[in-house]
Amino acid sequence: MRARRGARSLPVMNICEHLPASTCGLRTTPRCCVPYWHPRAARKEAAVTDPTSEAPRTLLEALVRQRRWSHQDFCDAYEEAAREIGLSLTVSPQHAGRWMGGKLKGLPYPSQRRVLEHLFGVDVARLFGPAGIELMKSDVVRGGPTDLGRPSNPNEEISMAADEAARIAQFAEQTNVGPHTLEQFQADVGRIVTQYPNRPVYPLFVELRTLRTRAFEKLEGRQFPTQTKDLYLITGVLCGVLANASFDLGRLDAAETQARTAFLCAELSGCNWLRAWIRGTQALIAYWDDRPLAAVQLAEDGRQYVPELGTALVRLAAIEARA
Repeated sequence: MRARRGARSLPVMNICEHLPASTCGLRTTPRCCVPYWHPRAARKEAAVTDPTSEAPRTLLEALVRQRRWSHQDFCDAYEEAAREIGLSLTVSPQHAGRWMGGKLKGLPYPSQRRVLEHLFGVDVARLFGPAGIELMKSDVVRGGPTDLGRPSNPNEEISMAADEAARIAQFAEQTNVGPHTLEQFQADVGRIVTQYPNRPVYPLFVELRTLRTRAFEKLEGRQFPTQTKDLYLITGVLCGVLANASFDLGRLDAAETQARTAFLCAELSGCNWLRAWIRGTQALIAYWDDRPLAAVQLAEDGRQYVPELGTALVRLAAIEARA
């Protein structure tokens, strides 16, 4: 396969100069981590909590006790409430125990908050706050606003509002991207792209795949919006080079799949030079797959993206003329 590089290789542009410290993009939906589960611990967590024992640590725990729910009962009610608002979400008894014990850093993810608010009719920041003494004397009606746990004087109300704001700030400032993470990604991508023409394809393919997996794992977590943009840009470049490598290894089908994912990342990053470069890659794949009309259409579509820098449009014109 390597011998065909001169005739059928997908040219790799100089990507190093196109990896600024900050570009543009969209948020990604993080995935909730599933905590370690052990049968004995689960049975212990599933036991019904005695309402007369120690005081509830959060309003959520107090509401669960008031209904005399076990942790598994709460999980079942949570899943049902999620279905009622069109979501497919579950929670494990152990994770529910962390919620009730106030062990969660910040607040749950937005979709989880919607389910909890639907289930109890209480603002989620209040649910994860301390339980009010008035709660023990009343019932909470699911599905609507409630005054349960509301403090009896303005000063306490103000203090509670400040505590809720602090929790929101704590949640918002969480990030899984350190100060040097993006810099290292950029350095690794630049090194691989520079070495690509002079090294065997398959070892580079393995290295690219490992690096792309690391970038995917970062995107599944939480980071600041500007960091998410840069991660999408880096991931798009990596998928684009993987498309190039898949083509050089004789797998046009895999190359097309990599290119489609690369273009999606380009869309999410909002970078025109990456959009145009990937469209050129897709057009070249279609050309060598004996689909000249598709190659021309892809090249024409790519010309609508005016790149911020680089020669992607020149490449598109050359591919279109060749097709």
